[in-house]
Amino acid sequence: MKDLIVCSYATHRAGMLDEYESQLEAAGIDFHLEPVTLADGINSVTARWKFEYMRRMCEQFSDYSRIVLTDAWDVLFFGAKENLMKNLPECFTVSTERNCWPEEQIAAGIIGDSLWRFCNPGMMAGSPERILSWLRFMDEPRVCLLDLGEQAWFNRLVAYDHFSIARDLHTQVFYTVSADKECGELQVDYKGWPWNSRYNTSPQFFHFSGKCPTEPFRETMYTGKPLCASA
Repeated sequence: MKDLIVCSYATHRAGMLDEYESQLEAAGIDFHLEPVTLADGINSVTARWKFEYMRRMCEQFSDYSRIVLTDAWDVLFFGAKENLMKNLPECFTVSTERNCWPEEQIAAGIIGDSLWRFCNPGMMAGSPERILSWLRFMDEPRVCLLDLGEQAWFNRLVAYDHFSIARDLHTQVFYTVSADKECGELQVDYKGWPWNSRYNTSPQFFHFSGKCPTEPFRETMYTGKPLCASA
């Protein structure tokens, strides 16, 4: 069995995709870019659409021990493949962030011992087998509202159904960078890799969702100064 593949989807090459692909190649990580058509742009990425995409990728790459599914235009990777393989979960796990988007009013219903407790399915991981098993469970009739936007669907699932979905609460693998809530937790360790000082974890995938600027993060990587939001 092969060890690891990263899959992303895109309508065309844009944003940081070239840089991201180069980073994965340098780390010796297999990468697959799935061309897609999104008639209504980001609004086309409903939970239903995302689940169909996830199912295709997990079936196509079922010969891999682990699969990582990320967005394509606004993600970067840092670190070594060996470290990543040690931390990648087998169970289906969703990345998290500090903002409860797009429905801030449900934030109180989403519990977790972390600043990063709200779902952001722009990055996910697990074994193909376990993800497919989770998707089969989602096909049960009681699961509805699949035509919601993917992020709203995941957060509602956790807030209202109290569904036990694995979230990367301590940024073991994933880190969603905030444009306005960074308070110095993200620093650079002695190897020159990003490090979450709050939980002593070294996430390797960084998502700049919502058009979050990358310049402050890049400055942290260059200077070693903790990442803080602009005043």
